[in-house]
Amino acid sequence: MRNYWPIILVLIGLSGLGLLQYQWLKMGLVLEKQQLDREVRQAMAAVVNQLEDEPALSNAIVELQAGQRWAQAIPDSLQATVREELRGLLSRELRQRGLPTGFALRLSEGRPHEPLLGDEAYDPGPETAYRTYTHRLLGPLEQRCSCELFLQWQLPPLLPIVLERLSGLLWAALGFVALLLIGFVLLMRSVRRQRRLVGIKNDFINHLTHEMKTPVFSISLLSRLLRKALEQQQYTKAEDYLQRVEQENTRLKGQVHQILELASLEHPRYQLQLQVIGLPGVLQPLLTGFEQRIKEAGGRLCYDASPEALQLQADPEHLSNALASLLDNALRYGGQPPAVTFAVKAAGKWLDIRVQDNGPGIPAREQKRIFRKFYRGASSREAAGFGLGLSYARQVARLHGGALKVERSGTEGSVFLLRLPMVRRSAAQSAALPRPIK
Repeated sequence: MRNYWPIILVLIGLSGLGLLQYQWLKMGLVLEKQQLDREVRQAMAAVVNQLEDEPALSNAIVELQAGQRWAQAIPDSLQATVREELRGLLSRELRQRGLPTGFALRLSEGRPHEPLLGDEAYDPGPETAYRTYTHRLLGPLEQRCSCELFLQWQLPPLLPIVLERLSGLLWAALGFVALLLIGFVLLMRSVRRQRRLVGIKNDFINHLTHEMKTPVFSISLLSRLLRKALEQQQYTKAEDYLQRVEQENTRLKGQVHQILELASLEHPRYQLQLQVIGLPGVLQPLLTGFEQRIKEAGGRLCYDASPEALQLQADPEHLSNALASLLDNALRYGGQPPAVTFAVKAAGKWLDIRVQDNGPGIPAREQKRIFRKFYRGASSREAAGFGLGLSYARQVARLHGGALKVERSGTEGSVFLLRLPMVRRSAAQSAALPRPIK
């Protein structure tokens, strides 16, 4: 639970910031709505004041009201003129204040309001969705007609207008909230990754300790037996013990060397010792040693190579170690008894080296993970090793300008393809390929 307190505190902080942000936006919407409402009323008041400077329009309104009162026929042209003049004044005032000019207009008299003229879009109902503004026409105009005249107009709901005016702030707020959420997600991923790395490190240390403990213990035991055999002048046994000490020492050196090799390859300033080499010179001792190992395990090695002699520009030590890692991987995770096929073929300017085993295959979800450092799949938990072989082999391939991938994997085994660039093909300058192993 203690490990989750930072995450809980971050969640509380983000929730608090989100709540405060919501309250600020809510207050901003209310204030902006009030400001918009005030500007609309100011525009109406400005239009009413301008009627005093528009005698023709004032006279037309008085004539319209008189005709309505005495039930006289009112020319359509008069209504249209008054309507257009009022719309023009209102539109000009709205544009000057940056307000929307889409509105419905009505001119009415008395209480309740009896319409003198109006737009068809004007909705007089009490439950209308539009916001209605009413302004009384006071002053000389009211005195001339001896009546109460009201200018009414309707605007769409103010909330969309307010949101449009605040769109910049709203998008900025949403953007910052999104950044906080993205940052939190990245933090969670980083925490999970760190925890996974800690688990991998602990597994690696435990496995490394177990793997190195065995040869160290064997060397210690064999050293005591060797000393005892020498004291008793049993030189045959002493020779046997000495060979076993050398074998365990070689095994221990190999484990240390595997870890140091990968660390050196990942150093940004590391340079491969490249030289033009004949491929047979690398493969002959490698396959000879591996053939002995696989025979001891009751298996067999099949070698298939194109008849042409091949040359590469490569680091012979790292290339040999990478190929050894692929063969060792095939032996460890192959079937019982193991059957490994090692095939070499030229493909244009590339050299393709395939290593096939007869194991149970690699699940599709693990085929990309197996090249990670220290990764050990579910099928490799019980096998010896540090999870470095495939990662090292892929790093060697990339440094040589090539690639390593799982070409095929299924119930009939896995096929790893190591592709390297060739320098040239020359039968005269290259040794003969190793003979195929049946």
